[in-house]
Amino acid sequence: MQLKRRIYILTMKLAMYIAVILMCSIFAAIIGYVLFRGLPNISWEFLSASPSYLREEIGILPYIVNTSYLVLGTLLLVIPIGVGAAIYLTEYAVNKKFVLLIEYAAETLS
Repeated sequence: MQLKRRIYILTMKLAMYIAVILMCSIFAAIIGYVLFRGLPNISWEFLSASPSYLREEIGILPYIVNTSYLVLGTLLLVIPIGVGAAIYLTEYAVNKKFVLLIEYAAETLS
């Protein structure tokens, strides 16, 4: 390999490592700031109460329950469809170009 090419590859690797370290440190700083400012305000009453403007209470229990219902409902709907599609594509699909297209799309999404 030429010296110019090696320097270019080394420079690109160094830039990539610097970018990764910078992004990870920014992400850690944001998460740390949110936790530092937010954890003192979390209490059992906050997690287990319903919000009420009349009693001037703040709570997030209904939001936690609704999110759990949405996640559970989505899983109950999507898992059988995904397993059925996987079984169909691996065992019964005849059109190999279509199967390759689906595999490419799944790999791209993942």
